[in-house]
Amino acid sequence: MTLQGAGGPGGYEPLRAPTVRTSTKGPKILTFAGLGCLAIVIALVCFVVFAFTWNQAVLSTDGSPGPTVTLAVDAPGEGLVDVTTTDRQRVYLAYPTGAPMPGLDGEIIVHASTGQAIEVLVPDGGSDVSEDGTTAHLIGLFDPTAAGEYRIEVPATTDGSAATVLVQPTTSDQDGLGQVVFAALAIPVAICLGALGVVMSICGGVWWYRRAVARRQLQGGR
Repeated sequence: MTLQGAGGPGGYEPLRAPTVRTSTKGPKILTFAGLGCLAIVIALVCFVVFAFTWNQAVLSTDGSPGPTVTLAVDAPGEGLVDVTTTDRQRVYLAYPTGAPMPGLDGEIIVHASTGQAIEVLVPDGGSDVSEDGTTAHLIGLFDPTAAGEYRIEVPATTDGSAATVLVQPTTSDQDGLGQVVFAALAIPVAICLGALGVVMSICGGVWWYRRAVARRQLQGGR
């Protein structure tokens, strides 16, 4: 009887070992894509917070006038503020933090471009904002009659101490609505992206670890 060799009729082919994949390119792409989603979420959250606090920035972090302050006048002095809307304007008195708030030797006077005097209202309890050695206290409000330039006259302080009057427009209802709508759209997007980023990062990390272990085992068996 003649036996057929391996591979011939009736012979048996040797079993092949399953291919072990050791490339980490795919896991790296998945992991970094997940981390990228998380980075986008962080940036989106920061942008939402920034959008809600931008109009409240009376003082910058270094104590200088904030980005929405339209006029800064040292007492005594005067200046022109360009009012683009008829939104109510806030008037703050800025002085060194820790020192008593100085009084003014007279009233702040606001004149419209027509020469009409605008009444400065005293708020019910002023609010304080402090940044890097400077405190700003809300001392007045006035309502422009129309868009245009307004002249602000600031008297000297009663004790001769340094102080600065800041003018800042209030947030209009339209701006506030825009911020709410933006937040309502951005928050669900941030939640979805965050969940996706976490899942992608975890799966990519586990996949990456397994490929790395398989590569070490394959290299050790050679």
